[in-house]
Amino acid sequence: MTDVRCISPFSEASHIDQAIRSGAEHIVIGDQPDRNVVRVLLGALTSSGAATASPVPVNVSGTSIYPLHPLLPPPPTLPVPCVSLCVLDVATASLIGSRLDAAGSAADLVSALGERAMQYGWRHVASPGLAHNWDPATATNLVPAAGWTTQTVETLSGPANRGLEAHRTWAESRLRPIRVLVDGACLGGDLHTGTQHLVLEVSQWMSRARPNENILIAAPTESMHEVEELLVGTGVEVVDRSTAHRLDVDVLYRPYQMLRLEERELFRTVGRRRLVGQLDMIGFSNPFYHPSANLFAFARNLQRDLMRTADGVTFISQYGLDAGVAECPDLEPRRLHMVSCGADPRPIPGARPGQLGGVERFVLCLSATFWHKNRVHAIETFAHLAQTNEYDGDLVIIGPEPFYGRSTADEDQVLGHLPVGIRNRIHRWGQATDADKWWLLQHADAVTYPSVVEGFGLVPFEAAAAGTPCLSFAGTAQGELLGNTNATISTWDVEAWSERLRAWCDDPALGRQTVEDVRGVAALQTWARCADLTWQAVDAALALPQREIPGTEDLGRFTQVASAGSMSNSLRFTAARAQPAAERRIKRLVGAFRRQTGE
Repeated sequence: MTDVRCISPFSEASHIDQAIRSGAEHIVIGDQPDRNVVRVLLGALTSSGAATASPVPVNVSGTSIYPLHPLLPPPPTLPVPCVSLCVLDVATASLIGSRLDAAGSAADLVSALGERAMQYGWRHVASPGLAHNWDPATATNLVPAAGWTTQTVETLSGPANRGLEAHRTWAESRLRPIRVLVDGACLGGDLHTGTQHLVLEVSQWMSRARPNENILIAAPTESMHEVEELLVGTGVEVVDRSTAHRLDVDVLYRPYQMLRLEERELFRTVGRRRLVGQLDMIGFSNPFYHPSANLFAFARNLQRDLMRTADGVTFISQYGLDAGVAECPDLEPRRLHMVSCGADPRPIPGARPGQLGGVERFVLCLSATFWHKNRVHAIETFAHLAQTNEYDGDLVIIGPEPFYGRSTADEDQVLGHLPVGIRNRIHRWGQATDADKWWLLQHADAVTYPSVVEGFGLVPFEAAAAGTPCLSFAGTAQGELLGNTNATISTWDVEAWSERLRAWCDDPALGRQTVEDVRGVAALQTWARCADLTWQAVDAALALPQREIPGTEDLGRFTQVASAGSMSNSLRFTAARAQPAAERRIKRLVGAFRRQTGE
């Protein structure tokens, strides 16, 4: 440590003059401060142009040293030095100190030196790694210069000074439990979707990873009781989303992209920092998954606005991150995080589904009817497997059917051209229960998952957990995760897919090897790792200055979400949804009437 002279702020100002003449390099103002505290203060004083270094001002008792984060900004400028604990540069003090009155206390002189140093162009800097119970806005010794008021000091020490605000937020979050609120808006209705599963798993594993922190999940009012039952004993607190805007939290985390404008208000108003997860860019890129051009533009503008203004954005694969940057290239790289979801699912027991009837052998396709899931390819692959490779089993396809973006008509067309004997062996069930799904995964000869694009893709890992090989296309996230295994194939040739499935059926050892390979990948993609990566993203968001930038938006003013007030946005969004909602209602009524009349 360099030569320093420690002086109490309550001693006479003349002691500083004596310290300067003694040859000390730095003067420490404080009552016998800890050597580690002095070392950190001296480190901050090396900042270019610094005259004094003071602890980061937060409302805590005493002085504490907290761990730093690599994304914290450099030592920010303080409007005034802390007269009760700081390091004073002797060279600066000796240059301007002779022009000041040395009467009074050491604190009085430090305050006067501090103002004169600022006038001459020196800086007072906050010391990263320290927290002390003072606030620059409370300084009373600042000489009233032209235009300087208490309000000015408060502004300089508040959110307008992003560097100082970031250091204060970081220090506060290190000195008490961090409060993270997970947005569970998706947890309404039946709890069976992959997004709902991700929200529940992320919440409880974050709590397990850091049990001393506070994890809350905001659930819809009507689902609170069910969500509470699912999270019993996990340490996660379930709160009502309709009242969550009243909560004081450090970070709001929305682990999945947003489609509904009315859900945006919570994201904009709650939390010192905000994280958003972008599971994939499929809906962002594909207009056919939206009922109108305006709602497509709304979805794009909404997701783009959230990613641009969020303090951090998480993606569940590197492919997803790359796609996000391709669609929104002005995203700030240091705010982007690859947080893969868990690939270690837990099978649950189930009984043989009654819909199987007399089926003894079958290949399973597990996917919704979205076009990108490419169920048509699964049907064509099975037809080749049955006709050319003489497979005598059936094909079972399960998965929900969305209202927009359905491939049902294309599937019907392909089925219509197949021989009756093949067509009758293909069963499409729609949404199945979790128990049915796991029974089918465990008893299938093989699983086919011909999705064109995936943000992650859990099905191959679920199949492996059930002991069944699954075949996927070696592209997007599937290729990233499983490209070095026999679980992927780099062609869309139906014959090649059929041959791979047939090989697994004929030689179970090949299938078992594929299962082991996928399980090896899954061992590296656990929910525990997901929680650790999520906490890293939370820490990074707390370390970085709060994000606020304008951005351009698609189409005209009617679809913009960033430039108008919440009420105006909501009215325009409601108007845009009105026509397609009415059309959807009419179509459902017509369909119901036709089924009743037998037309």
